[in-house]
Amino acid sequence: MDDTRQDPNVDADPICGNCGTVNAPDAEFCVRCGRFVGLGTGSSTHGGRTLTSEIPIVTPWRPSEPTAAPTTPDRKPSASTATSASGRGEARPPRVEVVTPELTLDPAEGGTLDLRVHNTSTIVDRFRARPVDAPPWLKLTHPAITLYPDEEKPATITVAIDAPRWPAAQRFTMTIRVCSDEDSNAATDVAVSVTVPPIGDPAQLHVEPERVRLRDATSAKVELKVDNRGSNFPQRFELTGSDAEDVVGFEFSAVIIEVPPGETISIGLTVTVPPPEAGPARSLRATICGANDQGSIETNLTIEQEASTLQLRLDPTTLKASDAPYGEGWLIVDNRKGGVDRQVRLSGRDPEGAVRVLFYEAKIGVRAGTESRTRIRAHLVAPPKEAETSRPFTVVASDGANESTVDGTLVQSTSPTPIATAEIRLEPERINVRDRTFGRCHAIVDNTRGAKPLIVRLSGSDPERTVGFEFEAWTLEVPPGRVFRVGVVVSAPSPEGGETLSRELTVVASNGDGSMQARGTFTQVASPAPITLAKIRLEPEQFTVHNSARGQLRVVVDNRSRELPLRVRLLGRDTEGVVQFVFDPPTLDIAPGQAGWAKVSVRAPRPRMGHATVRNFQVGADDGGTVVDARAAFTQTSDDLLPLIRIAATLLGGLIALIGAFLPWVRETGVVPLVTVRYFPGIGEILEVAKDDSYTYVTQPVGRAIVLVLVAIMLLGILRPKGTVTIVAGLLAMAVTIGFVVYANLNFAAVPWGSGTTLVVLGCALGCIGGLCIRRRES
Repeated sequence: MDDTRQDPNVDADPICGNCGTVNAPDAEFCVRCGRFVGLGTGSSTHGGRTLTSEIPIVTPWRPSEPTAAPTTPDRKPSASTATSASGRGEARPPRVEVVTPELTLDPAEGGTLDLRVHNTSTIVDRFRARPVDAPPWLKLTHPAITLYPDEEKPATITVAIDAPRWPAAQRFTMTIRVCSDEDSNAATDVAVSVTVPPIGDPAQLHVEPERVRLRDATSAKVELKVDNRGSNFPQRFELTGSDAEDVVGFEFSAVIIEVPPGETISIGLTVTVPPPEAGPARSLRATICGANDQGSIETNLTIEQEASTLQLRLDPTTLKASDAPYGEGWLIVDNRKGGVDRQVRLSGRDPEGAVRVLFYEAKIGVRAGTESRTRIRAHLVAPPKEAETSRPFTVVASDGANESTVDGTLVQSTSPTPIATAEIRLEPERINVRDRTFGRCHAIVDNTRGAKPLIVRLSGSDPERTVGFEFEAWTLEVPPGRVFRVGVVVSAPSPEGGETLSRELTVVASNGDGSMQARGTFTQVASPAPITLAKIRLEPEQFTVHNSARGQLRVVVDNRSRELPLRVRLLGRDTEGVVQFVFDPPTLDIAPGQAGWAKVSVRAPRPRMGHATVRNFQVGADDGGTVVDARAAFTQTSDDLLPLIRIAATLLGGLIALIGAFLPWVRETGVVPLVTVRYFPGIGEILEVAKDDSYTYVTQPVGRAIVLVLVAIMLLGILRPKGTVTIVAGLLAMAVTIGFVVYANLNFAAVPWGSGTTLVVLGCALGCIGGLCIRRRES
């Protein structure tokens, strides 16, 4: 930007703001572009100085280039010309004289200009006039121009403005082309100077906003609007400002401005005032003026300036005294928007006189642009009678001239005891168990609404006093706002098999301030006793032992219950009470749906030889209340040894007796020599034994022979079913032997019981015993 435009106090050459052409000091239109410069009217000068805008101007139109001289356009032969040359004549450009070389347009009626048109052709021709490169808003009209050859007439051309708005003031050269109707190329151009005069009212000056309030501030920005919509020519102004007290400063974004025609431009303005003083607000009236040599425009700006009062804030706005004699907070004295330092005195105010306000600092200084804070304490003058009491109060900060206040509230509350707001509940409330004597749940102690820790002791009860309670923790301390869970085990005797029993439960949490309860239900379902579904069997159910007092079998217990285990003790019994039972193991633990077994040993007295005994017995399983049993039969048999004993005793006794029959029967063989049956006397000798047998030659062989015969009969007696023959023969053999020994002792004084006698007697006795071994029929 050049200096001439920056400094409005220095004269500047009258330069066109559109094309930069230097014009005459009194020029009204630019000599080059025809733009309105208004140097002669004073709309672009002030105090005789040319005003050069500090804001670039953008115009929406382009001026026409001036025409140096009218020209005749080049013509080319046309069909009409050719025809005229053949016999009708030739159409030639007319000769046109401008009678009115300058035209000033009227805003409403436009204007007229006069031409003289001379027909230079040899034919009668009609001519038309039309503008060349004219502005779109310019329209030409004229009556028909018909001329005979070499005839000249005047023609009046009417120039009208066809636009919704009056065009901008300007001057330009308009070219009018007069052409033949017979041949459009037969035309002549003429130039006419057209002037659009400046019309309209002076521009208007407005300020937005019209009223500015400055609080603790020294400057403000406003917007000036220069409205030139009421004229068609640009207007230049030099902006100034003033006030009655001469304390307001003005700073324009552009001091010299040019307002295009029909437009409005905005200019920034900053106004400055001295710093405010404490006290009431003051109002300044400033006048803003835009001036040129044609006149001046002005507007008024009202500036209201005041020193703001201090801003007070309570943090928090509600002081709470919960279970405390007073409530505390912060008082914030805010002077961040203030322009001066403040020294204030703090006090409290309560119309009811119920609240007393105390400050840690009664006097506090606050520097401009900062804030300070101090502790504040409020308490009730009289003790509260309700659980919660709310009282308003006001804090006042005074500097002697102004007061700042802030309202607050004191809430004095006495919290209820923690147990009054706490809750207890059971999760789940219904405890259902099957085939168990205990159940589990949780006792939940809720202190979320409490303001203090809650200390309680837990206990439980039921109406029947049959339920036992066991808590993970018997005493709880629950912080405020928290929830604690405690495991609870409840137990009670199980109901009878197949029955359901429900018991009401009550869990109590108590302390010195009160108690709270939670209720629940403990339901026990007892499945049928496993023993009622169990099956027992013996493997095998019948067994036999031979020549033995012991027997062994297996007992199997089938627990058909699908839910409960079975524990049983094994036992056995028989009708006679003689069978002894031994179980291995004596007790069975059987899982649900499984089977268990044990070895069973039985013992009973053996039957007599040759007899069999069947003993019926039962084996049972006892769970302590019910016994299930199974039956079995134990058969004992015994071999009959008497026939064998008979044969053995008879044969052995006969053999011994036979040996004894050949041995001496007395001890003194000299007196009674051994005489065997090898010498057997005849009949006569036997009859005379008593007379002539001094050495028993006759009787001894006879006796021995009799014994041998009897022993033989004794042996043959085993062939008989009865032992009578054996016994009789044995007894007779013993009698014969003993009789001979007695005979020998009496007659010959021989010592009896020789070795042969002993063997015969022993063998015959043994044979008699064998004969006795006969099974007698039982009645």
